[in-house]
Amino acid sequence: MTTARLAISCTLITLALLGPRLGLAADWNGDVVSAAREAKRLDKPMLLFIDNMQCHNCVQTKKEVLSDPRVITELRRYYVTVRVTYDKHPELAAAFNLTLSPTLLVLTPHGNEIGRVHGSFDKYQFLAQLARLRASR
Repeated sequence: MTTARLAISCTLITLALLGPRLGLAADWNGDVVSAAREAKRLDKPMLLFIDNMQCHNCVQTKKEVLSDPRVITELRRYYVTVRVTYDKHPELAAAFNLTLSPTLLVLTPHGNEIGRVHGSFDKYQFLAQLARLRASR
């Protein structure tokens, strides 16, 4: 095995083992356009997590809510997930009239808003909100 392949293998193993602790385990896409394409292809709603790197609630949400195994299972089963920051995508904040951080938008595969969850919440509140939004489809 070459050094490069060994380094890639080690990185993938590290992410698999440490991903939940880092809030990376829900297969978050960083590209809204490709996530929208995937949502249409799979006919699944898209869950868009928009945060701010300076936001305490955002860090807490990633660490305590989005890394929870039950939340990860729910997200993988029912949604195409995408994570972006306000700083890099101010056009999304403007388009969806976002004022609070973090905001999680649930969109149809065609980009229409189903609902949103924003501010501070725990994993139980988040799972309840997802169930409510899923039932309203």
